[in-house]
Amino acid sequence: MAAYIVTFFISGILMTLGTRNLKNQTKLIRYFIVFLAILLPSILAGLRDFSVGTDVLVYGNPWFNYARNYANFKDYVDFAGINSINYLYAVFNFIVSRFTGNVHWFYFLLSLIENIIVADSLYKNRDIVSIENGWLTYLFLFFNFTLNILRQSLALVILLWGFWYIRKQKLIQYILVLIVATLCHSTAIIGIIPYLMYFIMTKISNEKLRNFSILGIGIVFVAAFKAVGPFLATSDLVDSRYSIFLNSAQTANVQGRIYLLYLPILIFYLVSRIKTRENVFFETIILIPTLMSIFISLPFLSRLSAYFTIYFCFAWPYVFEHGTQVKFKSNSLNRLFLILYLLLYWGIIYGILNNGQTVPYIFYNVI
Repeated sequence: MAAYIVTFFISGILMTLGTRNLKNQTKLIRYFIVFLAILLPSILAGLRDFSVGTDVLVYGNPWFNYARNYANFKDYVDFAGINSINYLYAVFNFIVSRFTGNVHWFYFLLSLIENIIVADSLYKNRDIVSIENGWLTYLFLFFNFTLNILRQSLALVILLWGFWYIRKQKLIQYILVLIVATLCHSTAIIGIIPYLMYFIMTKISNEKLRNFSILGIGIVFVAAFKAVGPFLATSDLVDSRYSIFLNSAQTANVQGRIYLLYLPILIFYLVSRIKTRENVFFETIILIPTLMSIFISLPFLSRLSAYFTIYFCFAWPYVFEHGTQVKFKSNSLNRLFLILYLLLYWGIIYGILNNGQTVPYIFYNVI
């Protein structure tokens, strides 16, 4: 556990130093410090043992080894497609395998690309949340998740990067982002829902109607998912590789009710006096996975709800920076409360329940 926490805090400090205009600090120095902040967790991802993350041995190591054994790019991509491995994930495997036969480089580079995308996403939306708070939120909520869901994690961060197009309601650009995300993981098509939600919620000017609409959209979506979920679990639409998740009661218990940890954040929003488009959107985004955790117990719940929770990288810092009814006088105190909540979440989800089997962290044996 210490390897994660220490890395997160050092990375967070570096991100803070690199994104603030401190005296005697040139732009080049700031870029270098930010790069170090991004690099540290990427190194941690690359140096991990194969036992860290359940999916590493499912389609991590195997598909990189397949890429090494294929000399022809088209043959490999065709083989990946037949086995439901999406195009961009296959392409990335193939490219890295041309330079090295060590799969740890693949995990390092995959994490590095994801971390760069997240950092750029936070930079593009720095007008609503601070980059350093958003970065810490990503590390504590999602970094361990990315060590497990190798293909989907790339799709998630691409959709996070597209949040700026959601805010600006640039449909064509967002559809292009969505297409790229689905080339990493086909389930990313669900990313169209947040765009539609933002569009609907920001067009309602009446506050009472808007509040009822937030609740209505959440209930309707969760009710529909509850009805369709069991069908997905027993149909051919869910790949056979996920049968371990569909049939594991232990996994269901881990990924079910505990996500009520979202509830306090949702309450903060509901008592908020802030009336902005982002606030309305974030309320809805947090409401849906909260309702899912209350009413639905499906083993693959967290993997699908992640297409909503990924926006917590903006939402959680937002509530501590803008959205609480009682505004703390000190920004440092706001950040302290956010960090304590992130520690609580990480400690329960990853430390105690060991979601994704990424704890304890084990370095791979180089000998």
